[in-house]
Amino acid sequence: MFTTELLLKSSAAVPTLSDPRGGSGAVFAVDIRILEGSFPVLAVDVEHKNKEDTSYVVVASFEAITLPGVAQKYVSDLKEEVRLSFTLSAGKWARIAVLAPQWVD
Repeated sequence: MFTTELLLKSSAAVPTLSDPRGGSGAVFAVDIRILEGSFPVLAVDVEHKNKEDTSYVVVASFEAITLPGVAQKYVSDLKEEVRLSFTLSAGKWARIAVLAPQWVD
């Protein structure tokens, strides 16, 4: 699944590549390694859709992230395809490790 690293400098939403769902629910985790700027806030959304859907919708959001560290979010009732989307506000840049989700049936 995900397990990737991002260097984020944009204030626009930046999604990961989508992957097929591995269970009806999952614990998603991100490791924020660096978060630079004046009062930076990183928003992380879990988005999903079925294959026949034309667009993703937000199914859950992490609490606003303002400091480096690991953040997790449990999400249930996932559709067929999932991805994470990152938006950096008031920050210069962020270094993010996206960890593999822990799937739950």
